[in-house]
Amino acid sequence: MPTAKRCLYAGCASLVLLAGCSDSASRKPLTQVAARVDGEEISIHQINALLPQMQEMPAASGGAPEATRKAVLDRLIDRQVIYAQALERKVDRDPKVVMLIDAARREIVARAYLDALLASPPAIAPVDIHQYYVENPALFARRRIYTLDGLVLAANPDELEPVKRMIGAGSDVRAIGGYLRAHGVEFTADSGVRKAEQIPLDVLPSLSMAADGSTTLIDSGQRYYVYHLVSSQLAPVDEASARPRIATFLANQQGQRMVAQEVKRLKANARIEYLGDFAKPEAGKPGNTVATLK
Repeated sequence: MPTAKRCLYAGCASLVLLAGCSDSASRKPLTQVAARVDGEEISIHQINALLPQMQEMPAASGGAPEATRKAVLDRLIDRQVIYAQALERKVDRDPKVVMLIDAARREIVARAYLDALLASPPAIAPVDIHQYYVENPALFARRRIYTLDGLVLAANPDELEPVKRMIGAGSDVRAIGGYLRAHGVEFTADSGVRKAEQIPLDVLPSLSMAADGSTTLIDSGQRYYVYHLVSSQLAPVDEASARPRIATFLANQQGQRMVAQEVKRLKANARIEYLGDFAKPEAGKPGNTVATLK
């Protein structure tokens, strides 16, 4: 090869190498480490794990994604320096802390097991979605928006007789609340505008039958509700629009049943011993339970 050509090829090769080096130097190295605190690494994965919690906070809503990620990193750095100081002072060896760490570990592992159980839930059949829509007109076909003036009571049935008489006599909610307060009956106010889906499901059917201007006492099985229906507005939802919400609701119900069935199965196969004050056997309790007195 002539000398001139050899020089030309060598020059081109040198330019290519230089260009490659320059390009490599300009790119930031890829890393999964976001920061180091006294040698301890904080990873991108840790930021991503905490990010959803930060995004739900009001201060983070509407913020730039990078600013939110930086805020998460700052929080992780704060936690790391506090954690390091706690280790230095042997806080992790305190019996109460050891117990809490063990409880948290068990909760996390148990939750991961249930999450895996629910990873592939069965599909909700269209016929089930249609049936739920038809059977719950107060949520859909005859859905209303309610303006309520109400009280929620945790009362004994005997304490309700005067309340029933006051409702029958036309007393308003304020007067009923004054009576309850004077007689030491605990209650909380529950007034405002409520959509049908914001009303407890065990209360909605009775409330949906009430007429505007009426006051009614509703027994949900756990609590009592005194509601004066100031006014209501019909706001129906057609089946096509309701279908995704119904599917999600039924899927969640199915998931709860799957978890309950799995817990029941596991308890039935476990040897459970009640000790001390808990040793008195309970009638009708499933599982292999053994009462042991000490």
